[in-house]
Amino acid sequence: MKLQQLRYFQSACEQKSITKAAAALHVSQPTITIAIRELEEEFNLVLMNRTTKKFQLTTAGELFLEKSNFLLKEVDTFERNMTELGRHKKTIRLGIPVMAGSYFLPILLPSYKILCPNSQLEIVENGSKGLLSDLKNENLDCAILTNVTDVAFNQIDVYEDEMLFCVSKKNPLAQNRKIKIEQLDGVPLVLFRGANFALTDLIADLFHQSGANMNVIYETLQFTNVQQMVSTDLAGGFVNKRLCHTIPNSVGISLVPSITYTARLLWPKNQKPYYELQQLIDFCKKFD
Repeated sequence: MKLQQLRYFQSACEQKSITKAAAALHVSQPTITIAIRELEEEFNLVLMNRTTKKFQLTTAGELFLEKSNFLLKEVDTFERNMTELGRHKKTIRLGIPVMAGSYFLPILLPSYKILCPNSQLEIVENGSKGLLSDLKNENLDCAILTNVTDVAFNQIDVYEDEMLFCVSKKNPLAQNRKIKIEQLDGVPLVLFRGANFALTDLIADLFHQSGANMNVIYETLQFTNVQQMVSTDLAGGFVNKRLCHTIPNSVGISLVPSITYTARLLWPKNQKPYYELQQLIDFCKKFD
């Protein structure tokens, strides 16, 4: 016995016609006729009264339909439950740039814990270029990237921000409200290290275009190191405007021309988001 045979038999009974059932299921009439005969042969039963032109079940056929309806209903419930279970994932691998994570994660994590108490976020910090590569290689479920668009992924804007140049209040440059890259010629800098950081590449390009000397005295993967270097006046750093207040005894100076960016959540197009990922998507849609 196959479930498809039962569905064919059930449809014929609902339509009270093999012809109408075949049309409704988009199969040929003999397909349904053969399925019903196979059920009769397997269980040694006569399910239909074939002595009249009217569609009519035998007593055995009526009992068989009752049991079939019950079984198919249970199967449908089972399929829905298992499909829903498959859409649930206990851990979401979320990629996020270092500075974006320093700002966004303290807001996201408590809210996500309420939305999905039985799930957790596995956070991977890297530069946007490295995270995009991980997303393409399916090492991440989703990622929040800055100034990145890719047609291979669904994406939504999460928030916008501006890049400032942060220095200690003791630094002579702290008196400036705005500053050009040319004015940073030879100024000690702390930057994020590695080819995966699009921000580092952008800053290097700006210095190259201006002809200014980019004097990087410290490269790091940790935002806390940037905070320490800036607050102690050892170096200046390029920091998101939303994070400048987290650096003690510092000021953020607007760049001329300004550097703005959009943080976007990206996730694969080729699959329907499971429940926990959809909760994260909905949270990001309402953010900011």
